[in-house]
Amino acid sequence: MFKKSSTGLAKMSSLFVILVLLTSIFTIYTPLTSSTVVPTADMWTTDIDGTPKLDFRPEETVYIHGAGFPAESFFDIVVIRPDGTIVDGSAGFDPVCNEEGPLLDGCYDTVLSDYDGSFIYQYILNGIYGTYHVNAFDDQGIVVSSMTFTDHTWSDVDINGGDVTTGFLDVTLSIAWSGEGGDPTQMRFVNVEPGTACTTLPITVWPAWEPIATEKPWTLLPGDAGYRKVCMQTAHGILGTPDRLKQADDSILYFIVEPNPELEQSCGLDMVLVIDSSGSINSSELGQMKDAYEDFVTAFLPATPTLIGVVDFDTTASVIQTFTDDVPTLITAVNTPTSGGYTNWQDALVKAHGMFDPRDNHPDLIVFASDGNPNRQGNPAVTVTEQEAVQAAVVEANSIKSDGIRIIALGIGTDLDADNLRAISSHDALITSDFGDLAQDLADLALELCGGTITVRKLVDGVGVPDWEYMADVVGGTPSPLSGYTDQDGYITFDIDISDTTADVDVIETLQGGYSLDSASCVRRDQTSIGTFDGFDSVDGITIGLNNIISCEFNNIVEASCGDGEINQQSEQCDDNGANTDTPCTPGYESSCTYC
Repeated sequence: MFKKSSTGLAKMSSLFVILVLLTSIFTIYTPLTSSTVVPTADMWTTDIDGTPKLDFRPEETVYIHGAGFPAESFFDIVVIRPDGTIVDGSAGFDPVCNEEGPLLDGCYDTVLSDYDGSFIYQYILNGIYGTYHVNAFDDQGIVVSSMTFTDHTWSDVDINGGDVTTGFLDVTLSIAWSGEGGDPTQMRFVNVEPGTACTTLPITVWPAWEPIATEKPWTLLPGDAGYRKVCMQTAHGILGTPDRLKQADDSILYFIVEPNPELEQSCGLDMVLVIDSSGSINSSELGQMKDAYEDFVTAFLPATPTLIGVVDFDTTASVIQTFTDDVPTLITAVNTPTSGGYTNWQDALVKAHGMFDPRDNHPDLIVFASDGNPNRQGNPAVTVTEQEAVQAAVVEANSIKSDGIRIIALGIGTDLDADNLRAISSHDALITSDFGDLAQDLADLALELCGGTITVRKLVDGVGVPDWEYMADVVGGTPSPLSGYTDQDGYITFDIDISDTTADVDVIETLQGGYSLDSASCVRRDQTSIGTFDGFDSVDGITIGLNNIISCEFNNIVEASCGDGEINQQSEQCDDNGANTDTPCTPGYESSCTYC
């Protein structure tokens, strides 16, 4: 009764197959007796993780384990469904076998035991509820082992859709169910301590039944950081009179998470790039990361008043570059890391936190990128569990956020738990990517932070100066602010809320006495010119789109006032006691400066 199958079959002569089938075809449906079972052979079922299990759900894969069988031998695994049909484990569910051999009343698979007489066979369920009988036949058509498992009604509860971590006690429970006899009619929930078995709870701890629903707002137990557990019961029957009760539970790790500050003005930042260079990143992937970060740096500089620093981490972290707006220096910094070591989020956050505060009145941001879950903490680093490493990182992240610094997390690849990154940032500040898409995702982040902005830098004789007033006159949008003053470095940024796809902007300077506007110009990110200097006080006709980052420079010169006893320009000359000697105005000669 052996046939060819995807799990590996013995191909025997046709005559032998027919002879065996003549004796075994009747055995499949014959009740087993102790005389037909090999005493040492045993079978049991588990889930995909190897956890023993007897009750399964539709479309779940049943892992049938065998042990104590004759070594390196073939066995037919025949699974009889509750409706009496026999199908193989491939999820084809065809009750007629068209493979080799004349047996037409069922399909089954053949397995080969290993050197110690063990095997694992996978069988996919398709929603026929009830008891499944499993028989293992040897090459003589004799049943050497048997067992049963069931496919029954089930219900499930997930906290926040199955999240591993949460920073909030107020969560959403997601409820799902399936099975024969229609939908359940009622449900109820209770918070318990982790480790408490829901099946042992006394009836007095359960609240009243409520109508079944797919979601329910819920508040977890208060207290310190740690695991929280919720037990659920569902049932059929009239509300308050439960029938066919089912139980389920879910756990979640609760962190006390500080709110992630918003960026009041997102263009013109003090920003730290935190780069993961642990050993899980190969040289090709690291090269892709470096290229993406180079483009990210040049998206902000020199067009915006942004300062950027760089932290690299693996087993421990180090500051590669303190805050600067020098593009070549930053390009060198992002290309410095080499791959190797473990993953220490806590020390990376400590190093990044220590770099602030370089300037007042500028938003602070950490862009934290990692491709793996943390497994180290401290400096010197110590080996810890993932939970301990995340908890240590969350404590430092909370301190960072308490200081008004926003954290945006960038999860790269598929080898990390995104919930861990949410725990150090927030649900609205996680970007998931892979190495191939990283450059585009960082470009999108740059546009999110600075797209649709015009940054003006005010210079007097080439030096940035504060407290000069500018106004943005916009057609097709609204500027924020409407007008304002340059900061200590001479910058002001207008964020244009564009009504449609583009807006037209005039940037206007409020002239101050004693100065004249020598030049003014605006450029796009690619340094192409945009707008027209009116020769007096503004650059007009700047067309800006949602994804444009535009920078402008207004350069004034001091108007000379000859003979006022002040040196206003280096080119101002002196009349020494009325004699035209063309002596430069230098300290000590101020009183004799009478002409230019």
